[in-house]
Order: sequence, then structure tokens, then C-alpha cells
Amino acid sequence: LKGTTTTANNAWFVAGPDTTDEADMKGALRVGDASTLNLYSLANDEGILGWGYFPSWINTYGLTGDGVVVDYRTLPGGIAAPYNEGQTLTHEVGHWMGLYHTFQGGCNKKGKRGDQVKDTPAVAAPNFGCPADNTNTCPGKKGQLK
Repeated sequence: LKGTTTTANNAWFVAGPDTTDEADMKGALRVGDASTLNLYSLANDEGILGWGYFPSWINTYGLTGDGVVVDYRTLPGGIAAPYNEGQTLTHEVGHWMGLYHTFQGGCNKKGKRGDQVKDTPAVAAPNFGCPADNTNTCPGKKGQLK
């Protein structure tokens, strides 16, 4: 961790994805270049736990939307149970690093499907909670659990 800052701004604290408030917040607060992970915590009342844009975003929009945003209530000790163990941050940083969802493209899309990591099974639909080992929903596809 190279550093932290705290900024009080009521509009930014409830910013949503792809909004003017998000762009203003990131434009004013971001540091570094595209290799610097900027994290923003706020209170999103739209039911969105967090968001992170893929690296390709920078190619289209520049650094305007770069960074990861999480609802502070999803961090360890937060009140967004069962999502208050920090996994939202891990999930969104994965997107920032270029990882897709394991269910991206489902079972039928040829070529790029799932998170595009060969040893991760593609799944037909999102999982919620801690499911039993039933994630092999695309039988016969490469990278599937045995």
C-alpha cells in the first residue's frame, strides 16, 4: 500500500457506475497511471456491491473510469452480510486485472468463454453463496471439474 487519502464529498459518496459523479470523483482523486490500482469506497444505495472496469476501458475512455469501487459495507466488519468479508473487493480487482466471470458466455460460446483462464470451469449461470461442488454445469468442456 503506497498511500491513502480520505475525502468527504456527499455526491461522490453515493456515486453510481458510469455517472458524472463517478467521473468527477475519479478525475479529482486518481493517482498514477494505468498500472496503479486506485480503490474507492462509498455507499451505493442502488444495490450494487462494487464495480471495476476491464483494462480495455482505458483504450476507449482513457483513465476517466479506471479504478475499483466497492461499497464500504462489503469490507470485513461491514453490515452487508453475507457480502461483508471483502470478497467484493477481490472480485472487482479481478475485473480490473482483466478477468471475466466464470459464467461469461455460458457453455455454448465458442472460443472465449468463462473467465478465459484454462483451468477454471465455465459455468452456465452465476453461483451465489457457497454452493456444493455443483459448478460443473457445462459437462464435457475443457477445464471442467472432474
